Amino acid sequence: MNYLNMDASQPISNCYRKETYLKADSYFIQPIPNMKMWPESKNSIVEAPEVVKMFGRPKVNKRKEAVEVEKLENCQSLV
Repeated sequence: MNYLNMDASQPISNCYRKETYLKADSYFIQPIPNMKMWPESKNSIVEAPEVVKMFGRPKVNKRKEAVEVEKLENCQSLV
């Protein structure tokens, strides 16, 4: 609260209280053994979007050896 410049005496929202966290975490979800026991959904089936192949060869950075010196492109040499 200090980094937001908030007063500590201001009330905090209920979603950040310990009681709310414990209440939300108190429920136990029963596992279902297999997909046949899932309830039928009335929603439409969502399909994945089509994969679009990108043109050209993908750029891959070369692994440099420890002895290689990195070339600086923007520097000008003094002659």
